[in-house]
Amino acid sequence: MTYDASAVVNSNPIWQDLVNGNNLHYYSPAAFFIHTLVNWNDPRLPLMFTTDPTGGYSGGVAGAGNSSVSLSSFSAEWLGARFPADLLDYSETEFLQAEAIERGLISTGTAAAHYDSAVANSIRFWGGSQSDALTYLAQPAVSYGTAAGTWRQKIGYQKWIAFANRNWDSWTELRRLGYPDLNTVSPPVGAEGSLPLRFYYPPAEQTSNALNWAAAAAALPGGQDVQSAKLFWEN
Repeated sequence: MTYDASAVVNSNPIWQDLVNGNNLHYYSPAAFFIHTLVNWNDPRLPLMFTTDPTGGYSGGVAGAGNSSVSLSSFSAEWLGARFPADLLDYSETEFLQAEAIERGLISTGTAAAHYDSAVANSIRFWGGSQSDALTYLAQPAVSYGTAAGTWRQKIGYQKWIAFANRNWDSWTELRRLGYPDLNTVSPPVGAEGSLPLRFYYPPAEQTSNALNWAAAAAALPGGQDVQSAKLFWEN
């Protein structure tokens, strides 16, 4: 869904808050995300982010009190008033088909082919070329046949990158597939091993719908309305 830049209220909310609202200095890309793209020679890196004052790419660690002026920022396209919002895109459908094959749910094509298609489409969405995608996918660390880990890890990492502009969906996939395991590879300072797995029920539910809230909380693992309770669909 492409936003309308002719009126502030119809423009991309990211532009509204960070650019028009002059709040960009409060935000920076995550260091682990930047490092992953750098290590894998990802062609999306310069399309997503600017270079830092040293000419390289750097991000902040959650909870570390970072200074955004010394780090990379988000690309002009990402911060554009018309930058589109994704509700469901082609990359996601291809990742889902790759997963479905690995789970034995469908038999059309191969997991590798759907994975390659998903990654390539994400690269093209951000402005890269098909040639960029093929070069990227040929790397042993990225290729489906040689990348580290199980199918969950391979698909999980690439879906996390493709969902860079879809924070809620990305959080869901991290919990559902288990990769990247940010508690292990990039824990936030002061919250190591305790990333939230769900939201609390709203306080209004506790006061105005106490009976049903108590029943819902009791049905959670551990029987308490806490952020550490895994939902039934989580990894």
